[in-house]
Amino acid sequence: MTRLQLLTLLLASALVAGCDTAEPCDADCGPAGEAEVFVANQGNFTAGNGTLARFDPRDGVVDSTAALGGLLQSATLHDGRVYVAVNTANRVDVFDAATLVRVQQFTVPSPRYIAFTGVDRMYVTSQFYDFGGSVRPDIVNVVDRATGAVLDTVQVGGNADGIAVVGLRAYVATGAFSETQNVVVLDTATDDVIATIDVGCAPRLALPDADGDVFVICASVAGPDEVVVLDGASGAEEGRIPTGAIGTVGFAQDAHLAPPANELYVAQTDGRVLRIDTRTNAVTATLGPFGADPVGAVAYDADTERLYVAHAPAGSEFTAGGYVTVHDRAGTEVGRFRSGGVAPSHLITRTLP
Repeated sequence: MTRLQLLTLLLASALVAGCDTAEPCDADCGPAGEAEVFVANQGNFTAGNGTLARFDPRDGVVDSTAALGGLLQSATLHDGRVYVAVNTANRVDVFDAATLVRVQQFTVPSPRYIAFTGVDRMYVTSQFYDFGGSVRPDIVNVVDRATGAVLDTVQVGGNADGIAVVGLRAYVATGAFSETQNVVVLDTATDDVIATIDVGCAPRLALPDADGDVFVICASVAGPDEVVVLDGASGAEEGRIPTGAIGTVGFAQDAHLAPPANELYVAQTDGRVLRIDTRTNAVTATLGPFGADPVGAVAYDADTERLYVAHAPAGSEFTAGGYVTVHDRAGTEVGRFRSGGVAPSHLITRTLP
C-alpha cells in the first residue's frame, strides 16, 4: 500500500459524524433545486473506475460516463466543456457539457487541478507524491487548450495541488499532505516563478474570487487548518480565518467558492460545512452535520441558493455508489440524487435556463 492510499484510508475512517446515516434513494430522486449538477466520482484507487456524471433536476435523471480507467481528482467547467483530471491515468479528458460525450483527451502526468490563463492556454498541476522532492519535483504544465499539447513545464516543488489564476498571476498550493507551507506564484505572461509565499500552514487549494483575492485552503494531515486570504495582485496577506479541521474523503473538494454570493463553503472533517462571507472574511454559519456518511465534496449554487453535499457510504467509501444531498440556506435537506459512481469527489453546478 502506498503512502497516498494509507493516508486516504486513514482520513476516510476518521470522517464520522454524530447523526444517523441518511440512506441514499434506490432510484434517481428529484426535483432538487433548479441547477444542473456535474459530479466527478473519484472511484477506487486501484480499480480505475472513476466516472463523470450529470444530474438534471427537470427529470430527476442522473447520466454517467463509463469508467474512465483512472482516479478522478477534479473537474472544471469552461466554455461549455468539462475538463476532468484523471489522475492515475496521466491524462485530462474533456467532455461536452450538454451531452457528456468525450471530445478531447490529452496526456498530462498525474494531473490534479486545472485553471485557464486565457483563450488558448491552461495550467494543470502535476503531483508526484515525491515527499521531499528529491526525485521528481512537482510541476505546473502549460497546455495548449486546442491541441492538448504540453508547451512547457514549470517546477514548483512540494506537493502541488490547487491552482488559481487572478489577472496575470497564478497561485499554486504546494502543501498537500503537509509537504510545505508555500504558495508558489507564476507570471502567466512568461510562465516563470516570480514569488514563493510562506502562508504558515499547509495549502491544499487556491480559489479566486470576483474581487481579485485568492482564498488559500490549508488542510493538513495534523492541523491546524485555516483559510488564508491573499491579494491577487500583490500576494499580500489580507486575512486569516480559523476553520477547525478541514477535510473530505479521498482528499477531494474541501471547499467551494461562490463569487456571485460572496461566499466560501468549507467542509470540516466532522461532516459540517462552514459558510464564510468573503467580503468580511468571517464565518457566518456552521451547517450540518449532514449524516454519518463521509463528505466527499461541497458546492453552492448562488442562483438557486442551494447547497450540494456529496457523500460516500461509511465503511464502503471506495466500493459502493455515492450520493448527493441538496440543502436550503438553513441546511435543511430538500432533495437528493445518486452520484453516478463511487466516491464523489468534485461538484460543479450550472443554472438551467
